[in-house]
Amino acid sequence: MSRKSYAVLLAVVVVATVGGMYFLNQQPATNATGTPARDPVDGVQQANGSIDDRQQSERKAGAKQSGSGLDAAGRQANGQFAVTNISAPGQLKMGDTIAVEATIANLGQEPTTRTAQYILAGERYQERAVTLDPDESTTIRFEQNTMGIGLETGGYYTGVLVGAHGDMSPVTFYKGYDVDNIDYPDTVTAGEEFVIDAEVKNYNQFDDEQVLEYRLDGDVLARKSLALESDEEVTTSLRIDTAGVEPGTYVHGITANGSGSHGTITVESGNG
Repeated sequence: MSRKSYAVLLAVVVVATVGGMYFLNQQPATNATGTPARDPVDGVQQANGSIDDRQQSERKAGAKQSGSGLDAAGRQANGQFAVTNISAPGQLKMGDTIAVEATIANLGQEPTTRTAQYILAGERYQERAVTLDPDESTTIRFEQNTMGIGLETGGYYTGVLVGAHGDMSPVTFYKGYDVDNIDYPDTVTAGEEFVIDAEVKNYNQFDDEQVLEYRLDGDVLARKSLALESDEEVTTSLRIDTAGVEPGTYVHGITANGSGSHGTITVESGNG
């Protein structure tokens, strides 16, 4: 073999070897659960489940139009069950309960039981067995409280999966009012009224109206609806009636959408 032919052959071997090693070393991107990340239109969030702002509007449109991204034949080949007609709120206050409904149909030829999963931000929160006869369909509903589940405000996808496929819908979570610096007497007499003050701010970029709740030892003793413009901050008051409250020291405070400001107060006997 000539030197020129040997050099060409060696170059081909090197390129093939390096290229093979490169592709062998490429691992699929994974999401927060460690499973391969997929485009949200196909049913699973990318990365931590949040939506890339630059592509958010076009993905929302795609999610609404394509559902799970499978035609009937594709769905049938992927476990016989189709998930369509997702119904979910477009926006929700963080801490509220989200309700999601979807239609599940058996496109196969045999009675089948499959597991439907409720997905929010790429994470599975609930699952339920669904049994359907051929050509039968049903509407399934999931409800999930979003208080303390670790999500931040912003846009996500939520929906229902059967196997690796399903139907997703975009949802945006926004922040409740911020409650701070409550002011109240340290001691009150059972059966009497007192006033508690708090500073409340709307951090959302839109006008909103939310309900403030006064809680004593977990029980709601008073409520007040408060409308605030975007970034508006006010000091507001609630008048509390302690009728029926037993003497003792309690944790109390004012909350908005499940979060707020708290302290302790002592209720003394009114018998002298």
